[in-house]
Amino acid sequence: MPPTFVAVLVAAGRSERMGTDKLWADLWGRPAWRWALDALLATPGLVRVAIAVPAASIERFRAALPADGLDRCEVVAGGDARADSVVAGLLALTRAGHGDATVTLVHDAARPAVTPMLISVIAAAAAASEDAVVPVVAVPDTLKRIRGGRVVAPVDREEVAAAQTPQAARLGALRAAIEEAHAWKRPITDDVGALAAAGNSVRVVPGEAANRKLTEPDDLAALRGILAAGATPVAAPGTAAALPNGVRCGIGFDAHRLVAGRQMRIGGVVFEGEDRGPEDTPTATPSFTRSSTPCSAAPSSATSGPSSHPKTWRGRVPTRATSCGGRSSGSPSTGGVPPRRTWPWSSPAPPSHRGATR
Repeated sequence: MPPTFVAVLVAAGRSERMGTDKLWADLWGRPAWRWALDALLATPGLVRVAIAVPAASIERFRAALPADGLDRCEVVAGGDARADSVVAGLLALTRAGHGDATVTLVHDAARPAVTPMLISVIAAAAAASEDAVVPVVAVPDTLKRIRGGRVVAPVDREEVAAAQTPQAARLGALRAAIEEAHAWKRPITDDVGALAAAGNSVRVVPGEAANRKLTEPDDLAALRGILAAGATPVAAPGTAAALPNGVRCGIGFDAHRLVAGRQMRIGGVVFEGEDRGPEDTPTATPSFTRSSTPCSAAPSSATSGPSSHPKTWRGRVPTRATSCGGRSSGSPSTGGVPPRRTWPWSSPAPPSHRGATR
């Protein structure tokens, strides 16, 4: 049986470095904070989660809660500082009947790529002792101590690590540590920092490199890639993908020359506002067929370029389809592995492809 635990999801930040409300940034159709919440709700043992949000946004967050998690979620008003939001969440959990000995995880909603596996490891470690728990990852870069714009000394990487969330402790110990830090006006950078300053022992467990924080605009692209990779397992060419229930996925494409004055119609769908269209009427069948070929775990046809002379493909529009669930045997002449070719274009997509990739 997995240990039971409660959680505080901190979602009341001001996103000053992001320049916009990062928690509502769209990540594959879901706001960033919902990815973090969904990971918590998917973890066995979670009893309740208090979501600390800006006071003016309580109804907006409530409206976006998942229907199957409403009975375990409580949205509360957070504070100006992170520690104030954590305390607001802890008080909500206490009012809900959770005692001081309850294992409590605190997670930043700006870490949308956290996994239920990491959450489970942290909850189990906290339940096994009275120690607080923090996930950490190694720092790969060479570190320097600087002063006045000059390097004064190196920093031994063996003695430092990057702390992540969720961080865990007993509810009563966590609340007391943060209140003590407030009373003594100690700066609080994270929860285990307050716990350690209050004399609590803090254990470390391995974190996950993908559990990165959304802080700068450039982080969005990286997190989209991480979340997409986690949702769609990828197999190396020539190997069988470890997908559930025997599912296989592949991507294929087809290409058609663009002609001025023709309607942009692909697979029966008309795209308005285009001043050119394909010289013939492309269907989705070739793309679907080619996407079925790599379902046998052969390399995807999306990695192979056109077979004819480069000049004959300039100005053509690729259409792409994804096939899941198929088990195609591939081309008989190549044993299911399409011949590898190089792209004829020097750039990722020729200028004539403006707005034409669908």
